[in-house]
Amino acid sequence: MSIHTGTSGVTFNVTEEEEVERQESNIVVMALYWKANSLGGVYYLHQFRELYFLVDTKNIDMNDIVTGLLDQIQPNHVILYQHIKIEMQDSNIFNFQKGKQELIQWHSQHSTTTATETMTSSSSSSMAASPSMHRITNPSQSQLEPYPVISDNDLIKQIYFQLSCIIPMDSFLTISCVPPLFQYFKGSSAHFGSQEVMYVPPDVLQSLEIFNTHTHPSTYQKKGRESTSLFNLLNHTVTPGGTHLLKQWLLRPTLKMDLIKERQYSVAHIIQMEKKGTGNSKYIKKILGHLKHVKNMSRILGRIYGHHATITEWHQLLKFIYHVIQLMDLLMQSPNTSAPITQKVLSVMDPELLKMVGQCINEAISFEDSHKEGRLTIKAGVNDELDLLRSKYEALDDYLLQVAHDMSTALPTEVGHLLNVVYFPQLGYLLTLPSNAHDLFPQFPLLLGCDLQFTTQDHYYYKNERTRDMDEKIGDIHGMIVDKQIELIQNLSVHILQYQAQLLQTARVLAEFDCIAALQNNYVKPFLTDTSNELTIIQGRHPLQEHVMDVFIPNDTYLGDDGVTCQQPASLSSSSIVVASESAATVEAKAATTTPTPGDSAPLSPTLPRQPDQHQQLNRVLLLTGANFSGKSVYLKQIGLIVYMVHIGSFVPAERVVIGLVDKIFTSIQTAESVSTAHSAFGYDLMQISQSIRYATEKSLVIIDEFGKGTNAVDGASLFAAVLNEYILRGNKCPKVVATTHFHELITHDILPSDGAINYYTTEIMCRVMNDEASDSTDNTHEQEQVVFLYRVVPGTGLGASFGRWCASLGGISPSILQRAQVIHRQLSLNEDAYQIPWTEDDQTHYGVLDKLLAQFMAIRDITSQCTQVQAIMDRMTTLFST
Repeated sequence: MSIHTGTSGVTFNVTEEEEVERQESNIVVMALYWKANSLGGVYYLHQFRELYFLVDTKNIDMNDIVTGLLDQIQPNHVILYQHIKIEMQDSNIFNFQKGKQELIQWHSQHSTTTATETMTSSSSSSMAASPSMHRITNPSQSQLEPYPVISDNDLIKQIYFQLSCIIPMDSFLTISCVPPLFQYFKGSSAHFGSQEVMYVPPDVLQSLEIFNTHTHPSTYQKKGRESTSLFNLLNHTVTPGGTHLLKQWLLRPTLKMDLIKERQYSVAHIIQMEKKGTGNSKYIKKILGHLKHVKNMSRILGRIYGHHATITEWHQLLKFIYHVIQLMDLLMQSPNTSAPITQKVLSVMDPELLKMVGQCINEAISFEDSHKEGRLTIKAGVNDELDLLRSKYEALDDYLLQVAHDMSTALPTEVGHLLNVVYFPQLGYLLTLPSNAHDLFPQFPLLLGCDLQFTTQDHYYYKNERTRDMDEKIGDIHGMIVDKQIELIQNLSVHILQYQAQLLQTARVLAEFDCIAALQNNYVKPFLTDTSNELTIIQGRHPLQEHVMDVFIPNDTYLGDDGVTCQQPASLSSSSIVVASESAATVEAKAATTTPTPGDSAPLSPTLPRQPDQHQQLNRVLLLTGANFSGKSVYLKQIGLIVYMVHIGSFVPAERVVIGLVDKIFTSIQTAESVSTAHSAFGYDLMQISQSIRYATEKSLVIIDEFGKGTNAVDGASLFAAVLNEYILRGNKCPKVVATTHFHELITHDILPSDGAINYYTTEIMCRVMNDEASDSTDNTHEQEQVVFLYRVVPGTGLGASFGRWCASLGGISPSILQRAQVIHRQLSLNEDAYQIPWTEDDQTHYGVLDKLLAQFMAIRDITSQCTQVQAIMDRMTTLFST
């Protein structure tokens, strides 16, 4: 294969070995399984060693989604269920259980960790085109002999848990597609590697709001909209590759400290450039302006390889090369090129190669003529043969006019001047005569030896010996021009694809630069330590919540190795604490009978019984108590998000952060109920806690929000205490645990350890200080109690009150309901076996009227004759119930 650029005869050759290698590198194999109106699928990209899993999709039009998948993925081998009568595999091979076993054996055979160790690394995973598509990088295709039986073996459970973090293992049809796909690759010599990444179960992504895609209400709108989420907050990327790579970073937080520090240094460099002045700010904008022209090069080069690239895609490739060269020149002018990302970009880019590729495209393709003709057009002067064909085609009109003049001499003058010779691509050369002239001289065909080819409303078209000779000698000149241009474009494609690896590598490093630039913010750089298991957050903030609140109150977090102490900041000193003289139960009881009064200016005081020391001992378990509405759940998510952001290399919203690497994050915050799973809300909570107990290590972070609330209070409290005790008994193997609870009796009855094994914290509130002896009276008409949530997390155990009825008043619950709730609460607190909901004065009045109406109705003897009285009673009842 060759391409000639101009008349100089410069030729680029591709060997057969290179062609075979390139074809093998572009293998795309897909397995699809359709059953019971649901579709599952798996596909493998050999070029990038990536295995994608499509979450089972239900209630769809199979033709639409399969056509869409084929158009987007463009597989060159499709494995389908035999029942569809398109292909080839026995239906028995599409087996869910066998698919799980294949994946478990695949992972156990090729994981870099030993079988007996607690696994701390995983095959990399990322998001494909949508959040419903999951990926494994570098899948293996080794011989998978006898399948292991999934049992209670701890190793099998660990492997299954690891796979569930990166693969939709509950997607029945998708996992059923694994065996045929693996069978297709049996005997392949491909290897797969692993990367050190944090294990993040799917429920963690949901509870921490890492991704939060809202689908469009229209079934015809395929794309969803990313709402408030960490990805949406950080995604300021300007390239498709940057957006995709940022998703990968968020799906696979890294455990490589060097990589995290490299990203942090690069982010700091860009932030520093942005803050140095107006000139540098414009410098960053110029860089981003060039990055905007970096399109999806993998897709463009794939289209070029398949000879499906459009004019726009070729133009995008040329613009990519131009802007990459401009970007490199801009980076070379930077006052500081020592940033890792800058060094990486400059080391990967080859300006001479890019200029050569760009020159080949620019010298070969005329984009102006291509847009006019609607197809790729080669410039003049690129190929002598093409230029000759074009010159013949341009002179064709004059030649055909001369041929028509020669043949018209044999015809009468009134007919001869109407004769014409035309050329149609693919049909060749034809004699044409208007219909009215043909009617005037019907013997015309016999005179010139013509054969009628076809007619239109206005003309007759013929061929004779002269036009057939022109077909042989001149040929379909337009078709030859098109074919020659296609040949030259294909040769150009082959030449360009020789540098596919370099172009893709350039696009990848620019995507990484785009991600680094997107991570610049007003946050602070966290300090990573490999000498301790510490987690210290000073004045941390929730990165999402602070953007939707007018004022956000930051809080501190102290977790780490037992026995280590850290100095509390002045904001937590005991001098700022005033103990209320009224019990929390009394305040909460009074709140039940009133509604909030924002304008009340009565003095308020924080309620904190236990005072902290200036030097707080670090423990691995932090227990947070406090009232409802006081920010406990936000605080838990804030810790998880800050830890998460550290492991993608981002700066974090805090004044100071010191953190050791966290290998896993487990949460029990949000219950994801679904009719497709046979689990109740409490059952789902139990599954989350069970996973954390089974797989958490001393470097893991476990976040528990009010575990036990879904069952009987005694059972829930006992389970919660037992779970915390299980973690504490592990000693140095205990993970970092942050938990909240309303089971305050576990603290007051010393069921939880009070020997310093747990750091007790509470959310600070303020309530009116009252010394009124009659505060227990139900007559609260003269008191307007108010509770103010300060949203500060401080050391202590709190008052043990949830202030649930006060929160209910804030939520709009009517005072009458709250009043009844207060009475019931008092009776339950006194352990009374039975209680009656009291009537209010309005209730007594209503029921008194109803009794009178009932007596009047029963006194009626003949409804027919006394219908007026019956109607009056009914009208009175209607009026009574409508008020």
